[in-house]
Amino acid sequence: TPRKKIRLRSYNNLQDYSLEFKYTNAYHRKKIVLKNFKYSQLELIKILKEYNINELIYPKIGVTYLRYYFLSSLGRITVDQNIYFQQVNNSLQLSNRLIRDRKIILELKIEGKEREKFDKNEIARYFKFKEIRNSKYCNGVNSFINLY
Repeated sequence: TPRKKIRLRSYNNLQDYSLEFKYTNAYHRKKIVLKNFKYSQLELIKILKEYNINELIYPKIGVTYLRYYFLSSLGRITVDQNIYFQQVNNSLQLSNRLIRDRKIILELKIEGKEREKFDKNEIARYFKFKEIRNSKYCNGVNSFINLY
């Protein structure tokens, strides 16, 4: 930290994107999501200027995965599996080389007033899970670094 991530996200391999900006520092996180973003290089440059992002940015990696959604009284649960990474060129073309991450990632997303009542240690004991930080992006970048 501090860190800035820009992510172009699509669902179900559609050409309908969300453009996300994630800002992280030691004490705060902020996420801005622009839905229904129609990707073109000119449109991306225009939006980046609107958000005062003036430095050069380059695509790093493509991440695809299968996500399952569940609802509980605590919040939303997501399970990600069949995770694959691909390198991306500056035109957002994916390489043919796929690297598979065999992890299955379970995440509990708690919002609003429920956060105050939530004891993550109690939940971890119940499920016998170990809480760890995870980033599919970082896992993917590291998997390509480890090849060379």
